[in-house]
Amino acid sequence: MKKILLYPILIFISLFLNSGFSQWVQNGPEGGIINTLAIRSSGVIYAGTYKGVYLTANFGDNWTRGNNNLDNIGSVLSITFGTSDIYAIVQPAFGSGNITFAKSTDNGYNFNTVKDINANVILANSSNIIFAGNKPSFVSGYEGSVSYSSNAGANWVQTNLSKTLSIYDLYISGNTLYAGGDSGVYSTTNSGSTWNKYSSGLPGNIKVYSFKINGTDFYIGTNLGIYKSTNSGSTWINVTNGLPTFKPYIAIEVKDNVIFASNYSKGVYKSTNAGANWARCENGLTDLLINKFLVYGSYLFGASQGCGTYITADYGTNWYPKNSGLKGHCIYTMINNGTLLYAGTQGGGIYYSNDGLTWINLNSGLANTVVYSLIYANSAYYAGTFGGIFKSTNNGNNWTAANGGLLDSAVLTLTSTTTSLFAGTQGG
Repeated sequence: MKKILLYPILIFISLFLNSGFSQWVQNGPEGGIINTLAIRSSGVIYAGTYKGVYLTANFGDNWTRGNNNLDNIGSVLSITFGTSDIYAIVQPAFGSGNITFAKSTDNGYNFNTVKDINANVILANSSNIIFAGNKPSFVSGYEGSVSYSSNAGANWVQTNLSKTLSIYDLYISGNTLYAGGDSGVYSTTNSGSTWNKYSSGLPGNIKVYSFKINGTDFYIGTNLGIYKSTNSGSTWINVTNGLPTFKPYIAIEVKDNVIFASNYSKGVYKSTNAGANWARCENGLTDLLINKFLVYGSYLFGASQGCGTYITADYGTNWYPKNSGLKGHCIYTMINNGTLLYAGTQGGGIYYSNDGLTWINLNSGLANTVVYSLIYANSAYYAGTFGGIFKSTNNGNNWTAANGGLLDSAVLTLTSTTTSLFAGTQGG
């Protein structure tokens, strides 16, 4: 999904209205943009959000804000663990600086930035070596490939993989490191001195976003669908029966031989027969774009692009939000109609409140959950989204598309007169 760089409105609701707004308290919808989930051996789950790190020790029933400084930098893309330290990759908001590698020595409650690094993902192995999947940047002079650090991120060494490759996922099995990236899957057993490439059966323009091993089967989520190998990656076949074809699949997970996949065009699917057939499994999800899955005991967690974290205990038949205390939303717009408050978010859709304290998601019929503008006009609510204009005549409980004549579906602002509605778009 294409991102538009708008400055968010930080949602603060005043608890001191009679004192002239002299003090503000953070509140608003719980959930938000969750880029990644990682679990420590202690059972504590860490969420990398649009604004910093959150952690939970009770299966997501309550989340605690784990830092006081990363949220001032930007979005946490990846989290991994050393013997005692926690590491994170942080991308500055709105492209305002370099991607950085950060470290916490107090279980994630405070992070210090260590070094600039142009990485998508990081992973640590049992020897406390940190691997980074990098992406090339010709403007900044950064190279792609895989690099590693043996001193907690202070120094990085490029491996012998091609420096022009973008790497999107890293996976360790035994003494083998696998890297999913441009053109296929790569593996090394000697920290990157030599690499093997696995691409037989894969299109040349493939990008591997997610990699998982289940027994003797390998699965990859790519920009061109789901592929499977039954011979350790030597050859691959496309497994798409029941899936939308040629769509980016950004997350793959395996739980008890059930394969889960997330489609970037917003769909969550599972296969109970090793990828031969797939079926949607989305009941309870108000945001269908899952960035990352995480297995924890009998549960499967999903990290969503806009509505926080979800959990399922029945292999995706039913999903439940787990967002108490987690406030990672990017709020683009707010309106009020009398005592009713509405907030439009980046990826989470529309939320409603009648007191500013408790918020309810109102996304029924809202085909795009990136909401840039809200307006109430002529007894109806209108939402300007990345996917057009939607209208509700029942206080947001249901939305229908209202796009006839629009030349550009990215609607950044709405306003009205007594007789007309006006839409400002990205390019139309």
